[in-house]
Amino acid sequence: MNDSAMWGRFGTFLLWGTEFLFVYHFLFITIAILIGVVFTAAWQRPFAAAKRRRYDMVLITPFTGVPLIALIAAVGEVSTRTDVLAPPNTVALHTVDAVLTCATVLWVFFLMFMKGRRWFVLSISLLNLWWLVGEAFVAGMALTGDWL
Repeated sequence: MNDSAMWGRFGTFLLWGTEFLFVYHFLFITIAILIGVVFTAAWQRPFAAAKRRRYDMVLITPFTGVPLIALIAAVGEVSTRTDVLAPPNTVALHTVDAVLTCATVLWVFFLMFMKGRRWFVLSISLLNLWWLVGEAFVAGMALTGDWL
């Protein structure tokens, strides 16, 4: 696969993982999480100048898992041709599992040490983990070759 095709697949997988959040049956969970983010942001005001700490930008770190999982899926995609039965890409599947585990551990760490903003951190961590589940769902299909 050439580079342009790989980057095209990356964009496609990133879009499909994001669209997972808006599928009819999952839309209600997404709306509930977004309401929680808006409510806690209004209630705790985590971005107010008086509450800002210099390590607050670290909260962006787990969100890098979303494009990372899409990139792993684009690089390790298994062919779906019917004349060739390709085995699943187990190394890439384990890498996706490791990214999910690292993001979960980071959010638990942030939740423990962000005193005064734990509800806000919990709500954005739920949003991020829900988004990661959508990306991992699409990546799992791409890495095994079993598409729905």
